[in-house]
Amino acid sequence: MLVEGRFTGTQRGTWRGLPPTGRGVDFPMAVLFDFEGERMVCERLYFDLNTPLQQLGVADDPNGLRGKLTIALTHPLVITKAFIRGMFSRFRRH
Repeated sequence: MLVEGRFTGTQRGTWRGLPPTGRGVDFPMAVLFDFEGERMVCERLYFDLNTPLQQLGVADDPNGLRGKLTIALTHPLVITKAFIRGMFSRFRRH
């Protein structure tokens, strides 16, 4: 069974090592429940972790200037590979 909904709340306790911020969060989520007959045997929760972290003020929007700079500074190998792939794709088109 799949259930879709929204998670809303205010962070008043420690979450993922982050002390309480008092900030609110509101994000979509999905929960998948597996059953064997009448008995629930598994529950899986799916959501985009970056959204609540941004709303709590501990993550940058990856599409904003700060987010892009953070990615460039903390992931130089990924940026270098993307640059090289981009250069090779330009040469193949010509």
